[in-house]
Amino acid sequence: MRKPAIKTGRQVQFKNDESRKKQSYIEKMKVKIDSPMGRRQLFIEGMAND
Repeated sequence: MRKPAIKTGRQVQFKNDESRKKQSYIEKMKVKIDSPMGRRQLFIEGMAND
C-alpha cells in the first residue's frame, strides 16, 4: 500500500434466507439441458436443422 490505512474496514452482512438459496434462471437452464431429456431434445433439434 502506498498510504497507510487510516480507517478500519466496513462490515458487510448478507441475508441467509430462502431468497438467496433460489437458483437463477441460468442454473435452472443448465440443469434442464444437462438432463437426459434435455440432451435428447437438443440432439433431435440439432439433427433437424442440418
